[in-house]
Amino acid sequence: MLLLQNLRQMKIKLLFATLLLCVSIMGCEDEDVNKNASDIIRGTWKCVGFGNSKTDKIKLIEPKDCKKCYILTFEKDGIFEGRSVLNGFKGNYKINDTLLKITKIEGTKIGEMGDAGIFIDGIYNVHSALFTPQYVHIYYSKTEYLLFNRKTK
Repeated sequence: MLLLQNLRQMKIKLLFATLLLCVSIMGCEDEDVNKNASDIIRGTWKCVGFGNSKTDKIKLIEPKDCKKCYILTFEKDGIFEGRSVLNGFKGNYKINDTLLKITKIEGTKIGEMGDAGIFIDGIYNVHSALFTPQYVHIYYSKTEYLLFNRKTK
């Protein structure tokens, strides 16, 4: 009888420990990634480079010292505007979880320099994104993305 009570107590303790472990593991997930994507993406972002998720390499964007270059601003009404090195552009977007879709874009590449052509092509070919409150990876291919940091004033 004593052995049966000890087994029951051990089962209860084991069940409780398992439940506690599961709750703690679920609590460790990165809750900010793509949480309320439309709220997180709103604001102004500065592209700092080109990333590749296959190689885990990042190439810094050129010219890198230009404070007004490579900017994207997303408004809450589905409108965005941006700037490459020399030209501005604007358009419309839709966002849902990791899907970022540019539905309309107007702009030009005339006279661009540095990595502006690659930057603009990336914006035209957006298909998905990974975002947190501090950074955004905007994918323009399965492995290549534009890396943006939230712009501070």
